[in-house]
Amino acid sequence: MKKLIFFLLSFCILGSVFYSCDNSKTYAEKLADERKAINKYIADHNIKVIPEEEFLKDTVTDVSKNEYVYFDTGVYMQIVDRGTEEVTDTFRNNDIVLARYVEYSIMTGDTIIDITDTSNPLGMYPEGFRLVRSGSNISGLFLLTEPGITPVLNYIYYQYYGYPVTGVMNGWLQSIQFLRDKSHVKLIIPSKMGHQYSSAAVYPYYYDVYFQRY
Repeated sequence: MKKLIFFLLSFCILGSVFYSCDNSKTYAEKLADERKAINKYIADHNIKVIPEEEFLKDTVTDVSKNEYVYFDTGVYMQIVDRGTEEVTDTFRNNDIVLARYVEYSIMTGDTIIDITDTSNPLGMYPEGFRLVRSGSNISGLFLLTEPGITPVLNYIYYQYYGYPVTGVMNGWLQSIQFLRDKSHVKLIIPSKMGHQYSSAAVYPYYYDVYFQRY
């Protein structure tokens, strides 16, 4: 436990140092760096990008071709598994959604969070959030506690980023509308569609996420 605490504290300190150094750049320069990092990640991983118009014809990304759809929000998405066959299993308003995922910093090349490995102490519990849908509008809030749910949710973001990240990343929410219960999706999320730290540092992140209704 002491080693874990030391690691987490070290991570936060190093993150502060890197952020301070990077803060000398203008926002436009940071955006340019972000775009270069995303383009390099796409090239290095042989990702085939398809336009949104093509994707919306059947809302399918061909995994065998490593296809990702590019949205005008800057998000890239690959649907690995849409989830259950039942159309009624789409994520609805007021659903509690559990997520197990890998978060990878495209800018630094580091795996930041991995809670897909349940043998790891940090992977004991999934993240959980409540989905809010009203027409075409969609939002979500990570849960700290919820009656009837034993895990302390959102634990990971408290530990890694030093403050509560309450709003669900817009990049996750954009993918949710195409998915159903027990789904699997891969995402490249730019800073403007990411969590608070991503937005502040202008860092893009890659996610490998499994969504499931609680």
